[in-house]
Amino acid sequence: MNKISTDHILALVSDLLLPFHEIKRQHRLPVGGRRLENDVEHSWTVSVLACALAPQIDADLEIGKVAQFALVHDLVETFAGDTKHFTTSDSFRTSKKEHEYAALEQIKRDFSAFPC
Repeated sequence: MNKISTDHILALVSDLLLPFHEIKRQHRLPVGGRRLENDVEHSWTVSVLACALAPQIDADLEIGKVAQFALVHDLVETFAGDTKHFTTSDSFRTSKKEHEYAALEQIKRDFSAFPC
């Protein structure tokens, strides 16, 4: 097994994770009637729920893959913007694919350590 240096780990955290902490997006669903959930809470909740439901839906589903997809399901929206059906303009909804494709290309370019 290859040993990874502390400097390499710190570089990954700096290059891959920290930029996402700077992104400010709208909050999502109400949490206990007190406040709206943030993006991290949303992704974590979806991931836990997906892993719990996957074997009940299909015993052959790979939980690891389900978890990976759930964790990144909104990643391109971090850069493309969230497309809400009722509150987003018609032109933005129409060009959603183009926005998300451009965002994926940006992620591949700017975050080469991320396995796309």
